[in-house]
Amino acid sequence: MLEGLPMGAMIVDVLPAAVGVATSPVLLIAVVLVLLSERARPASIAFAAGSVGTIATITGAAAVLGGAADPDASSPMFMYWVKLLGGAVLVVFGIRRWRGRHESTEQPAWMASLAHTTPAKALLAGIVVTAANPKHLVFFVAAGVGIGAAGLGAARESLGVAVFVLLAGSSMLLLVFGCLIAPAWAAPRLVAVRTWLEHHTAALIAVILIVLGVILVGQGLGGLVSR
Repeated sequence: MLEGLPMGAMIVDVLPAAVGVATSPVLLIAVVLVLLSERARPASIAFAAGSVGTIATITGAAAVLGGAADPDASSPMFMYWVKLLGGAVLVVFGIRRWRGRHESTEQPAWMASLAHTTPAKALLAGIVVTAANPKHLVFFVAAGVGIGAAGLGAARESLGVAVFVLLAGSSMLLLVFGCLIAPAWAAPRLVAVRTWLEHHTAALIAVILIVLGVILVGQGLGGLVSR
């Protein structure tokens, strides 16, 4: 039974999902490209706002759904099935990505367009890049349902969502704030990060998805077996 789960334990429970989002190569490459764009300062702030707002909205909605289940019966079971099935999907995505890691790595047109983006377009890009990726959605839903099913109460549930959002967006926010504070120091390092990610994105995505997918499957199976 997860009702009344301590706040710290709940955060540990959703940490794999937060790490999955924070290490998402797609998000990292996108924010790096925006930071190297012609209007880097306003565009990067807009991109981060769109991305973080999307994470918060989807995770919050999933938390509401998780909390709406019957706390005396189906809530924990529902959460475990979400983790099990979501983790299995991630593992499948990861294996497929690993097998195709040597395929063409030509940069998509939408990524190339970020070099000349405006703040308004960067805001939209942050929303779309975050929400349109099915792997991201698995992480958001798994975390949100876990928070909602923990029986923390409205205030602590909101705090749990906020903590997840900060953890999930931490790498992106650190890049943005770091470049705003020290742009001259950051510029050459951003180029190096972009180059590395462009050459290793497929393998990195595959490893992250498989590892975190296995963790989520383990959490789901562990919960179902203990019922």
